[in-house]
Amino acid sequence: MAAPRPTPADPSRPAAIAWLLGFAALMLLLAGVQWLWLADPAAHLAAADAQWRIDLNRASAADLVLLPGIGPALAERIVEDRRRQGPYVVLDDLNRVVGLGPATIQKMQPWVVLTPAGE
Repeated sequence: MAAPRPTPADPSRPAAIAWLLGFAALMLLLAGVQWLWLADPAAHLAAADAQWRIDLNRASAADLVLLPGIGPALAERIVEDRRRQGPYVVLDDLNRVVGLGPATIQKMQPWVVLTPAGE
């Protein structure tokens, strides 16, 4: 009786594994890019691309809550500060508003303008 002949290894198996690993790597790359975008989408939009801007010297509290990082209470404090101390000349003037720090001011910078009083 003849001994059974060994069967050759399936040549398509390594190719299928390589294809799956490549596909998985591509999916991880795409997920990472999407995660980076969703982490801070405002950081990816240039100021020139902004469709609207809010004038900090004329905006109501309802307008100000549209800015990133500004809630209703902070918007009211900005309006009150502007009423008491006068218009903002430079963006750093917002530091005088209690609860508004440099990080929030930086986030809202692309979305605001400051028109001088009287214009």
